[in-house]
Amino acid sequence: NADGTTTAWEVEMGTAVMMSRRGWTPDTIQAGDEVKFVGQPSRAPGTFGVCCAELSRPDGSPLRP
Repeated sequence: NADGTTTAWEVEMGTAVMMSRRGWTPDTIQAGDEVKFVGQPSRAPGTFGVCCAELSRPDGSPLRP
């Protein structure tokens, strides 16, 4: 955030089976890893959730959600 604080977001992605078929493993991303995501945000006021459409690492390499 602009004021230096952080906001925790909930990111909705595919099922574990779908993600496994796309090459994801339990080690693909770890807690604390920085990622960039693009998607549809929640319309519920005061919530921080998004349905992920695109996901990438800080170097720009894509991760298929």
